[in-house]
Amino acid sequence: DRTTPADGALETESAAGATALLRDLFPKAAVANSIAAHEMSTDRVALGERLLERGIAVPETLVTSSAEEARDFIRRYEHVVLRDVRVHGRGGGLVAFCDANDTVIGEARDRRYVVELEDGGIGCRLRHGVLSHPPPFFVQRLVTRVGRGGVLLPAQVLRAYVVDDQVPFWTETYRDRVRRPSDFLLSAGAGAPRRFVQVVSDEAAKLALRVAKSLSLIHISEP
Repeated sequence: DRTTPADGALETESAAGATALLRDLFPKAAVANSIAAHEMSTDRVALGERLLERGIAVPETLVTSSAEEARDFIRRYEHVVLRDVRVHGRGGGLVAFCDANDTVIGEARDRRYVVELEDGGIGCRLRHGVLSHPPPFFVQRLVTRVGRGGVLLPAQVLRAYVVDDQVPFWTETYRDRVRRPSDFLLSAGAGAPRRFVQVVSDEAAKLALRVAKSLSLIHISEP
């Protein structure tokens, strides 16, 4: 049950309740990023919809409860990222692909599993190297870049730190080398290191501010 207020912020009943509680408990606290914005940042579907509505490109994505549709998507793009619909900070999902026998294989943190996409059930289960994954399935094309000799490399992952319409600094999540599919997962939760970046392109800076504005993450406000 989402509504969009005039200022473009995503509001839900739970976010509104949390905001009211915050104001009651801490009436003098300055709020940097609203509760609604934080709530949306944990919902991959809502996040993707908001970006697409604002004309910001996202990788090809499928959200489905059909195991067969998810398998077809994996076959089409060869390497995808299989994630939970909600963001929970446990490592960024699995790199998934089909082997020669059309079995779905998933990798994360240098570990490989057979992935059974189920049509029902609650919660992922790991047993004897087989990961049972119930719906819903959030499947996204793996974004890569091409290095010398046509070798695939992880896409550059930059994080902008936006404060009052400015980006004072950036960090980059990276890999020193790529040995296996799971190395394409670039997140601290997946074991990838992070470093400061001094210079980025004007296009990247403009995009960061555009995304922040789309997600209502631009201004610091008084509650």
